[in-house]
Amino acid sequence: VHSEAKISTREALLILRHLFDFLNWFAICYSTGIFVESSFDENIIPQGATDDKRAQELQSLVKSLQEQDAKNNKAQSELLEQHEQLKSDYDKLLQQIQVQKSDKKRLAEKYVQDPNEAATREMYIDLMLREAGWDPKGENVEEYEVSGMPNREGKGWVDYVLWGDDGKPVGLIEAKRTTASPKKGKTQAKLYADCLENQFGQRPIIFYSNGFETWLWDDMQYPPREVYGFYTRGQLQTLINRRNMKDSIQSPKINKEIAGGHGRIYQEEAIKRVCEQYQEGYRKALLVMATGSGKTRVSAAIVDILTKSNWAKRIL
Repeated sequence: VHSEAKISTREALLILRHLFDFLNWFAICYSTGIFVESSFDENIIPQGATDDKRAQELQSLVKSLQEQDAKNNKAQSELLEQHEQLKSDYDKLLQQIQVQKSDKKRLAEKYVQDPNEAATREMYIDLMLREAGWDPKGENVEEYEVSGMPNREGKGWVDYVLWGDDGKPVGLIEAKRTTASPKKGKTQAKLYADCLENQFGQRPIIFYSNGFETWLWDDMQYPPREVYGFYTRGQLQTLINRRNMKDSIQSPKINKEIAGGHGRIYQEEAIKRVCEQYQEGYRKALLVMATGSGKTRVSAAIVDILTKSNWAKRIL
């Protein structure tokens, strides 16, 4: 029950001390953290004059903070306005750049030439042939006529025929314009190879190129693969000679002094599987072997088989 009775300073201090002890007890019983013991100190209780002074200092501090908040809010508003202006300027500049790019692209298209097949041959194919030691303007090299094509006239004209020293074709080239995929000439090139083989008894190595991308196809042995340029006469003759000179490596004779000896049957099996892979027309094989299992010896044994069977001359 509330009353008008005044409480003395001593009574108030006593009540405050009991409240302090009660809160300590409450903290000990119900807090989850570690309790830090403290003692009641009546000296830190604000006194009348001191309290008034602190109140004035607090009001002054509040006023100062409010003024600082106002300044900060104003500065933030100005920064937001500057940010919006910069974003607007950036968007306008970006739009101008896009317009300039589009204009330049349209203008540049007027000066971009799209070489046709004839221009591609003159600008790129001829140069690549000279780099490989061929004369693109030599006798019977360009536009060589063949018969037996599956068309109404039964004729065709090979873009380039590369001749061996024996007068037989060792290679042919089907050229496509630079903007077209050279693979579009694959079927046409094969038909030309059929005609040349029927005429000369030797199937040439097939190339098809657009001047930037060149593919080689020895269709009697391997699938097409991309190469960096045309082969020399000697390189093409070697590929053709290997068709008949290569010995079968289906059941290879393994040098047991190199690998597979001393009961290392797993090395022998690895070598056989790689040779079978090559015999079936693959150009790559992958072996995964543990450390110390003889990877170097297995590799050396495979090289020994390939060189002795005329599959390769130099191996890196």
